[in-house]
Amino acid sequence: MLADGHTMNRTIAGGTKFDIGLTATLIIGSMTITVTSVAWQGFDNAQKLIGGIDPKDYRVVAVKSSTHFRAYFTPIANKVITADGPGGTTTIVTNFKPVNLRGPVYSFDMETQYPA
Repeated sequence: MLADGHTMNRTIAGGTKFDIGLTATLIIGSMTITVTSVAWQGFDNAQKLIGGIDPKDYRVVAVKSSTHFRAYFTPIANKVITADGPGGTTTIVTNFKPVNLRGPVYSFDMETQYPA
């Protein structure tokens, strides 16, 4: 299914209209995948509904979103499993290897103390 990507957010900033660009829903084997041409946080099921699917109809749903997905998906999920992929968006700062760090800096040096 192809769609124009015009939709409305219902959770965070509910009622806000947005355009996630051309959107395609693909069925590959036993997987149904929604692909958008504009990067956008997975706030709720609006992106999926554009493609004619509802996440509530699936046993497993994967959402590529850092945090915003939680407002909609946490109440309907039996379990939320987060993944920390490579890149500059991780919240685990110790995954980075600082080069010119003037320290000690907390997280890289857990014994760091700052004056009160």
